[in-house]
Amino acid sequence: MNVISTRLFIDLKNEGKISLEPNTGSYFIGIFTFLGTIASIGFLNYFGRKTVLLWGNIVMSILLFLSGFGIIYDYGEVTIVLLMIYMFVFEST
Repeated sequence: MNVISTRLFIDLKNEGKISLEPNTGSYFIGIFTFLGTIASIGFLNYFGRKTVLLWGNIVMSILLFLSGFGIIYDYGEVTIVLLMIYMFVFEST
């Protein structure tokens, strides 16, 4: 996601689906990635490795499924928010 985020934001901006600038969107992706990495320390200490891995995969599957619907039905802003939450969960698990 980090590699293709700028291209994704450029395509969505050109299609008129989002009002967010591509560079700003990439910064948000980086921030959510960083915060997810920091949160992983607390999650692993509190819940344990197996629980975090199991629930992280379940939540990521749901988020990608909802992001797919967002792309199909042209909910640009909602899709971006779901992908940012996905990046947070991915990095924290």
